[in-house]
Amino acid sequence: MFQLPRPRCWRAQPNILLTLDTSGSMARAHMPDDVGTLTTTKRYCSSKKNQVYYDPSTVYRLPQDGSGNTLTFGDAVTFTNARTCKDNPFEDSACSTGNRINLSTNFRPIDTDDTPTPSYATCGQAIPQAAFYFRFNTALAGCDGTIDNESCYQKVTVSATSGPATVDINGDGGADADERTNFAIWYSFYRTRLLAAKTAISLAFSQFPTNVRLSGQTLLDPPGAAGLTNSPSLMRQFAGTNRTIFMSDIFNTREGGTTPLRVATDRAGRYFSADTTVVSSANSPYRKVPGDATSEELDCRANFHILTTDGYWNGTLSGLGNQDNPSSAETMPATSFVPATRGAYSFDGRAPYGDSASNTLADVAMHYWKTDLRPDLPNKVPAYLPFKAATDAETFYDPRNDPADWQHMVTFTIGLGVSGNLNPANYNAKVQLKSALPTVTYPTWNDGTVDSDGEKSDDLWHAAVNSRAQHFVATNPDAFVIGLKKAVSNINARLGSGTALATNTTSISAGGRLFQAQYDAGWIGHLKAYKQSYNATTHLYETTEDWDSSETANFLPYNTRIVITNTTPTSSTYGAGVPFQWTGTPTIDATQKAYLNDNPDTLSMDSDALGPNRLDFLRGSTAKEGTDFPNRSSTYKLGDVVGSSPVYVGKEGRGYLDAGYDTFVTNYVETRIPVVYVGSNDGMLHGFRADVDASGNKTSDSGKEVLAYVPNKIFKNLGQLTSPGAPHQFFVNGPTTVGDVYGDFGARCPGGATPCWRTILVGALGKGGQGYYALDVTNPADFTEANADKIFLWEFTDVHDADMGYTFGAPSIVKLRDGSWAVIVSNGYNNSEPDAHRGSGHGALYVLNIATGAKRAKLTLSSDGGTQADPNGLATPAAVDVTADNQIDYVYAGDVKGKMWKFDLTDASAPASTFTVALGGAALFNASTTGNPRAITTRPEVGPHPSGSGYMVYFGTGKLLEHIDNTPAPPTNYFYGIWDNGATVANSASTILTQTVVETQNGANGNPYRLISNNTMTWGTGLGQYLGWKTELPTLGEKQISDSVLRNKRILFTSMVPGGDRCEGGEPGWLWTLNTDNGGPLAYTPFDTNNDGRFDSSDFFVLSDGTRRAASATRTLSAMSSPTVQNDVERGIEVVSGSLAGGGLGSTGTSAGGKKGRQSWRQLK
Repeated sequence: MFQLPRPRCWRAQPNILLTLDTSGSMARAHMPDDVGTLTTTKRYCSSKKNQVYYDPSTVYRLPQDGSGNTLTFGDAVTFTNARTCKDNPFEDSACSTGNRINLSTNFRPIDTDDTPTPSYATCGQAIPQAAFYFRFNTALAGCDGTIDNESCYQKVTVSATSGPATVDINGDGGADADERTNFAIWYSFYRTRLLAAKTAISLAFSQFPTNVRLSGQTLLDPPGAAGLTNSPSLMRQFAGTNRTIFMSDIFNTREGGTTPLRVATDRAGRYFSADTTVVSSANSPYRKVPGDATSEELDCRANFHILTTDGYWNGTLSGLGNQDNPSSAETMPATSFVPATRGAYSFDGRAPYGDSASNTLADVAMHYWKTDLRPDLPNKVPAYLPFKAATDAETFYDPRNDPADWQHMVTFTIGLGVSGNLNPANYNAKVQLKSALPTVTYPTWNDGTVDSDGEKSDDLWHAAVNSRAQHFVATNPDAFVIGLKKAVSNINARLGSGTALATNTTSISAGGRLFQAQYDAGWIGHLKAYKQSYNATTHLYETTEDWDSSETANFLPYNTRIVITNTTPTSSTYGAGVPFQWTGTPTIDATQKAYLNDNPDTLSMDSDALGPNRLDFLRGSTAKEGTDFPNRSSTYKLGDVVGSSPVYVGKEGRGYLDAGYDTFVTNYVETRIPVVYVGSNDGMLHGFRADVDASGNKTSDSGKEVLAYVPNKIFKNLGQLTSPGAPHQFFVNGPTTVGDVYGDFGARCPGGATPCWRTILVGALGKGGQGYYALDVTNPADFTEANADKIFLWEFTDVHDADMGYTFGAPSIVKLRDGSWAVIVSNGYNNSEPDAHRGSGHGALYVLNIATGAKRAKLTLSSDGGTQADPNGLATPAAVDVTADNQIDYVYAGDVKGKMWKFDLTDASAPASTFTVALGGAALFNASTTGNPRAITTRPEVGPHPSGSGYMVYFGTGKLLEHIDNTPAPPTNYFYGIWDNGATVANSASTILTQTVVETQNGANGNPYRLISNNTMTWGTGLGQYLGWKTELPTLGEKQISDSVLRNKRILFTSMVPGGDRCEGGEPGWLWTLNTDNGGPLAYTPFDTNNDGRFDSSDFFVLSDGTRRAASATRTLSAMSSPTVQNDVERGIEVVSGSLAGGGLGSTGTSAGGKKGRQSWRQLK
């Protein structure tokens, strides 16, 4: 599943060229180089000294294929059957069964593995023997605690009981002492630098999304015909079979030769310059399809080079001169970071760029950054400016920014075990990821020549600074994986933006606002309020920004912010609300403190005692920014908001007729502060004031934060937010729902008189975690940290039920037929991850106590086809009241297998005990057919059947959850209207009426519109009669991934086409409006196709056969979120708004055929 936002998959895909160091030193089994002189010593066979050797505290993971699947082999890798292939132990075809070793009897430590017969180390032992290592133990006699004292090393023979029993080696959730398999995996796939690098690349790159394009090269042309060479491979999108091809190239690459880093970097720059001595015109990396000479070259495509090396450059390169310190200022091609004053900047070699040496690696990197590599293409590469300064010049020269919009190359560098003369901790954070100095202190890179090993290592760092990238030092395979992930995360952070939307009113009015959540390049989040108005001249709806809550002024100082969390739940408890504080009573618990103390820059659990500082940093402290923790924008304080749409809680009641509700509305709802809540990937749900004055204008408090909540479930990964350059990760990234409910809320009730009415927010974590949480948001005036336990209600996770997966579905807050209130949630996706709470793989629906979170009912889809290997998951449920008594009767939900399910909640006993999966446990309908899977990942809409008998269920198919989903591929998806008349419905041509797109025409306003068939519907089970309809989404890969809206016998929804590669920012999508009777066109036009402000016959189209027809879909420039519909009462039309995947808002007027508002059908959500 993606750890990057969906819209990032729709941008022009960046080019990444990976240079893999294949010099002869990569065959060594030791690091750093000087350890090679210690082959007869104990410490050679200890990870304390030798960073390549087996480390008992590390879990060595099996390598993965390009799609993230752990490699499987014809014969298992075990302690008595480890692999000895030096080049490619990853593929059975390249590593025959003759290349095996029994480590229990025949182990020999490797020194260098560059020939068919490796050279060995002895480590002071008689070899061969059973596998062993030495543990550094300061308690041994004669040990003085220094790393080179041989008396400090204790021999450990690997056995079933030799492990430290502090690490979960086999993934079963507990610590293990049997380290034999762990040692075998290390020996097979990590024992040399090159094997470890290949394995690390497989682990890192398998997690990358499909929105990148990859090529690879080596330093020199290594021996052997397979694998990468010193000629960059064809640039390919990292999707489908290309993922397998790329990893196979990595696995088959061999070592040999010297370390010409400068020549390889120069070759990378010439490759991105489309130099025909390096790459043919047909294979240009700018083409949409490299290899196709007719395919378009994109001028906005960004180029990145990731240079990995274990050594110091050598070889010959001349002619560049001193690129980073020219004798006179040079004019840059252009810059786009000040669009209103677009112009050129002069580069004068100022710190931290310039030095007095020539022809260095840093000079190569600078040359290909500052040079327009394709002067024949317009300069449209997106600038990356997360750090804005007081002046434009400061912003331009800040090496953390990349202001270049010309085609250029950005070079990330990763050094494996190499260290230089300069200590990064002594210099300013702008030139590295961490710094001990708050003031500007830049390094003097060299003494005028770069000739020592230390200076060459510093030159790696300097090269990254010169090209506005980052440098990483990897001292072990885990650090190498982290460095690669951080590099690609930084690349993705430079690409575009995305959005989500909510509203505070159902009509266009003076005080009405649209609230839009956004994220920008650099993972900066925004929650913006917009006014919306009608332009009588253009006949278009326009928006004006009113405020942006992410601005620093809207946040209190870190030590006075109201931030709460909850303690760690158990299987029978649901957590207690506490302040998000390290000290005090109460405070976070010991488990949470251990997570915050964990060093996020390692893959194992190890404390660095920075927990209190991490907590303060997460609260907003800047004390350790640029020292232990990353620098953040001084202008904006909100993390990126991706999957969590804003939800508005204002002063309007919900019209319930229940006893006491009117009093609750009068005393609390109508007098409270309006607040907009939204989840963010800074680890918090935020609440921001949304006041307007009597005239409908913002107030001085509008946009100010009043509450932040950190769910316990995400604590394990919170430390990643404090790791400089850490890969993007989701945290509070799911939908939220708010409702007024009546229940036993104890001390939260006025005067403790329970039960009572309260306003409850229930939120999902999305990809951030497997669970839901609930807060009491009745009265924002009561928001204090002292009231944390009154605000927090509960957290329900996979700890309580293992079938709970990643929660993408919006909760439904409902009243059951026994009169009690509950929350209904789906189990989400990927519930069978192999952890301590591994689920069955089946989909499930939960009914939870609204006040406590306790599970009232679980309805498992035991016949859904889900398994642990191929798990099913239930999407957002739709709860339906068919008797108009404000009590839920049925729930409908689709699943990723393509089935639509119905759940019967009509049991009126107290407490209800016979909720069931309706229709005898069978699905109402299966959109998938043999060989054609069609997932349902959105909430269905439910309405009455046209004949008045039974119900209609409306939904579309498609998903965008995994890497493969971003690649346009069959089968064709559809939007369905299925008749629930108390029986299952077959998916066949004889039961489902099909509508197709017959023509696409441009309107008089220039926008494309789709015209669909209008095949006649006859309902029934006889010949020529149907039980439902489907309308095709015709473009390859087109899908529905956002919820639809049912209004007045028409269904509105949006579709998108993934896998695009374009410069306009996001794939084009379509806004649909269909007739619910047959899935065909409406009898009236829903669109003003000529922008004359009227909906009339002039908006119809004439088909090629001469018939006139209203359009059923209009194209949007960027895929749009779920439609938000408001009434423009003055003009008698409806305004459909949505957030665009490429950023911004889209609004269009639509006709409701003379009818206003939602139909009389009741749906609770």
